[in-house]
Amino acid sequence: AEFASGHPLGALNVPYPNPKFVQVVKALFPVDHRLVVGCMAGGRSARAVAELEAHGYQQLVDQTAGWGGRPDAKGWAAEKLPTGQGVTYAALLQKAGL
Repeated sequence: AEFASGHPLGALNVPYPNPKFVQVVKALFPVDHRLVVGCMAGGRSARAVAELEAHGYQQLVDQTAGWGGRPDAKGWAAEKLPTGQGVTYAALLQKAGL
């Protein structure tokens, strides 16, 4: 539902927490790929980054204020950063062959 309400331009929707989270990311991106990880307010993205780091990913950026922001920081939408089309989780599962 969060992804449908808005997301950065070109975003890929891999929900977290999710038992297939790392499996899907690994099927789509090598561990040396640079990834920006975000969520609505920044909490889940921090946990997702930690999990990816535990699986060998090193070039990770946590979009800490998320899409919607926090009391102490504006999010992606409030900063008026590029928004638009993204890729759904169902499409990513299909692309990953899962």
